[in-house]
Amino acid sequence: MQALRLGDALNPFNDREAAATRSSCGAGSGARFSLILERYCSNDRQHVTVPEGTTQILPSAFMGHGEIETITLPESLESIGGKAFAQCSSLREIVLPPALFELGQGAFCGCVSLERVVLPDWLFRIGASAFAQCDSLRSVLGGMRVGTVESDAFCGCGRLTEVSFLSGVKELGRGAFAGCSALEEVTLSRSMDRIGDEAFRSCRRLTRVRMPDHVASLGKGLFTGCFDLDAIEGMQPLAEAFPGALPHKATLSDR
Repeated sequence: MQALRLGDALNPFNDREAAATRSSCGAGSGARFSLILERYCSNDRQHVTVPEGTTQILPSAFMGHGEIETITLPESLESIGGKAFAQCSSLREIVLPPALFELGQGAFCGCVSLERVVLPDWLFRIGASAFAQCDSLRSVLGGMRVGTVESDAFCGCGRLTEVSFLSGVKELGRGAFAGCSALEEVTLSRSMDRIGDEAFRSCRRLTRVRMPDHVASLGKGLFTGCFDLDAIEGMQPLAEAFPGALPHKATLSDR
């Protein structure tokens, strides 16, 4: 159905139809059309609702729209492109829909007023710099199936205190949480496989870290600039295997 194709006078979106998907109920059934949102065209709306049926938001579609305070995304949305919402400086909260499986690089980078993010359970990867420099971000909820957090994903989120998905992550990219200076404790997944260089650089209030018993790859300087860190649990074997990864002053203890 094409009900989402609004008249140009009413539709603030520059969009196009994606390939039609036909129902399997028989040859007589109609085709259903989804939309790909290419560009947001308005500049005077504080509250925006992306129409149901939209499956993709292309790169930079909302980039720089500092007037937007809230965005409601449709349950049909599956993919958000790189820098799609970058520098939306007034955006305060975002709830990502359950069907979303792709979050592009820098998708919400520089959203300096963003305070709260709710991730869907089917999101498997958080792209590089996806939430970098979100200065006001305090909590990231959901996302219990996130397996990969790419480089600099939350770099510079200086007020971030609550991250619910770390206990399931298998791979952390370089600088993934660098500069998250409000984090105080971190518990990493027992299934963690790789942690990139300086993943927690300059997390100045970090005092305690619970690490997995073994990983395949551990980067250098994981906790550089974490001056209050005095306890890393379960890391004695890895300290010997990866000598450049851990601060010498931290207490290394078995679980």
